[in-house]
Amino acid sequence: MKYSRHGFTIVELLIVIVVIAILAAISIASYNGIQARAHKVSVTADLSNLSKQLELYRATNTTFPYGSTSNATSLVLNTIRYSVNAGSYAQQGGNMLYITDIGASTGTKYALLAVPKFGTALMVSSWHTAPEPYTGSAPFPGSGYGEIAQALGFDSLASGNTVTYNAYANGEGFRIWY
Repeated sequence: MKYSRHGFTIVELLIVIVVIAILAAISIASYNGIQARAHKVSVTADLSNLSKQLELYRATNTTFPYGSTSNATSLVLNTIRYSVNAGSYAQQGGNMLYITDIGASTGTKYALLAVPKFGTALMVSSWHTAPEPYTGSAPFPGSGYGEIAQALGFDSLASGNTVTYNAYANGEGFRIWY
């Protein structure tokens, strides 16, 4: 009696499963890298556009947005009416930080820091309007806002000037983040 062989052996099936698993792992790793770059590009575009909006505000009002308190600055910033893609930002803590001087040099300079969903903080400022990685000595997030402001060269809190801090919360407007 002749037996005809139909189907695959267990070894052949295992080899196919291993090859599929390897291809799936490569695809997932590539997808995550592409996704991280897309979030960084989105945050970079948001910072660039917000920087232009802040410069426009300064052209109209002679200073960058500021207020006597964080609440007052937040209200002024909300007049800019710019939305960001909230899904591209880190979901922990303050994901965006606006710093400006108040006092002797009120509203003459600003810094805007943001943290993409994956990656390190990016920054634009009145002295460098193209988004770049934040390399300050005080890490963001992770440091007090006063430390970050001083690391960026803003007037010291000890000199009697205050620094106003605001963070983007949900893409719809600035929100104070304590």
